[in-house]
Amino acid sequence: MTRKLAHPWWQRERDQIVEIGLTPEALDYLKKINFIDGPLVGAQVRSTWPCLQVEASSTNTDLTLPVSGTILAKNEQVLNQWQPKISQQTWLYQIKPYA
Repeated sequence: MTRKLAHPWWQRERDQIVEIGLTPEALDYLKKINFIDGPLVGAQVRSTWPCLQVEASSTNTDLTLPVSGTILAKNEQVLNQWQPKISQQTWLYQIKPYA
């Protein structure tokens, strides 16, 4: 059996900061996203922790972030907003990975 959201993230690195967002496949699976809640700026996160909650029309799920580190920024226009406008280019978090 294959998990539908086994790899929901895209990521890009700039100046040792990792920016992450949801892949087109994840967005297609989730359909209409109603709400996303996750860690605050300054939080220490581990890639093994399910710490992002997504409420969508197709499912409600917890996602595990793809990298461990410190949350440096979160996209305030998307996170904790009702029915956010998210595309495959939308970044959700900027994370400073652990060395």
